[in-house]
Amino acid sequence: MSGKSIPGAMFMMRAKTIIRSYADQGYPVNDIFWLANDALCEGNESNMFVTSWMGVIDLQTGHVCAANAGHNLPLLCRSRGGSFEYLNLGRNLILGCMEGVPYRLLEFDMLPGDVLFLYTDGVVEANNINDELFGDDRLQRTLNELGPQVPMQSMCEVVLAAVDTFAGEQHQYDDITMLALKYYGSGVDDDAERGSVLEVEARTKNIDAITAFVEEHLEALSCPLKTQIQIDVALDEVFANICNYAYPDRTDKPAWVRFEVLDEGRKVRITFEDEGIPFNPLLIPAPDTTLSLEERGIGGYGIFIVRRTMDEVTYKRHENRNVLSFVKVLA
Repeated sequence: MSGKSIPGAMFMMRAKTIIRSYADQGYPVNDIFWLANDALCEGNESNMFVTSWMGVIDLQTGHVCAANAGHNLPLLCRSRGGSFEYLNLGRNLILGCMEGVPYRLLEFDMLPGDVLFLYTDGVVEANNINDELFGDDRLQRTLNELGPQVPMQSMCEVVLAAVDTFAGEQHQYDDITMLALKYYGSGVDDDAERGSVLEVEARTKNIDAITAFVEEHLEALSCPLKTQIQIDVALDEVFANICNYAYPDRTDKPAWVRFEVLDEGRKVRITFEDEGIPFNPLLIPAPDTTLSLEERGIGGYGIFIVRRTMDEVTYKRHENRNVLSFVKVLA
């Protein structure tokens, strides 16, 4: 947006509120910008403006409807041997500049595994002590060196590190915001009603993010507290196994958690996936609970607890991934 002052910040807050209001009413994306632009032009004696890119994705089909109000072009990487390319479908006028401007609807499709990268101009306009800009080409090269397989959080962190290294001691002039989005397909089997996926690095510190992700869905289903606690324990045990054993030599590799609702909300299925060494924890013999603690061997208790508390636990090796799922009845 224009300006770095308090009035500029207030204008940005107003823009976000207006856009969200029209979005909540279900207007098409291009109409949202048309209406928001007229509202922002009203009383705008300081001639402030904002740029914005907005898209709505159909999670079942991957079809995206978007509009671009003078914002930086996003980059799209196709999953099958593709590279990050600027998605140049055209741009419209910035918001708040001129009333009555129509905004064109932009449409494209994302396939499972495709990655969309969005960012503010603080990324490409970051400069160094030689007054050189980070630039579009350097951003594109940085993303292509990473590829679409890295976790989305890591992608943003690496780009930010590249910008910081480039800028060196130069003062950061503009804000830097990035969003990396990977489309996984519908993520819903024939017997599942809705699903969502979280991608994280296989590090134990990320168990809090996984727990929060799952609990948010469980609370929407009015899950009983006892059941939620049992699921939380299962999450911790399964993810700990991935962190400790899937990638013996690396800590920056990805893991995925998929949450699905089954049987009209009476059951949930949670699936963990990783690209680590093949390992089926269900083949581990159950510990002999009739023996004393001193007589029992070490290991196997985590998956034992999961199998005892969940209603169904399955494992398969699919497309070079370990896939472990468990189902829990909520009632």
